[in-house]
Amino acid sequence: MKLSANAGAVIKEKRKRPLLHTFKQVWMVALSVWLVYFSSAVIYPSMMANTSKIDPQFPLPDVYWKPVFGLLVFPAFALLGNLLTFFVNKPGPQFLWIACLLRAVLSIPFFLLCNFRADTRSLSVLITNDYAFLAGGALFGMTHGYMGALGMMYGPERVEIENASSAGMFMSVALSLGILCGTNFSMVVKFFVENAGG
Repeated sequence: MKLSANAGAVIKEKRKRPLLHTFKQVWMVALSVWLVYFSSAVIYPSMMANTSKIDPQFPLPDVYWKPVFGLLVFPAFALLGNLLTFFVNKPGPQFLWIACLLRAVLSIPFFLLCNFRADTRSLSVLITNDYAFLAGGALFGMTHGYMGALGMMYGPERVEIENASSAGMFMSVALSLGILCGTNFSMVVKFFVENAGG
């Protein structure tokens, strides 16, 4: 009886340990995934879809501006970024979080200074070139697809094969938390744009 009780305790302990052990191995990659999806949820779709064009001479009519450049550019370039991971896998898992942090720190202010919420904003518009907004949107979409795919691939690769499913679960949790936090933070950004200049 004593032997079977001890065996049960050992099995339970072995089940507990892999989750903590797996988390310790993948937490930096999970942070990278969180950063990618946090910054993307802050900007897309709310900021990109609510950015108006400035130049009346821009070749695309107003009626197509938001549907094409506000909503379609990001996913199209995100797909290209995903495909790029077939050919390039840099930076590695140790340094991916730095690239993801830089992306978040640079992209949120960039789109904030474009013509976002033109009718209600009190903050000055500093990026007045529509082509700069388009280039920023394309680069932002591509880095989302590329860095997000790298993070989702690196997580399960960093652990033993029997813990790969747990690592994938941690990546999925990081992705979902990133979207949740980013979506809520986009409301803070909207408030800031409408009240910062006054």
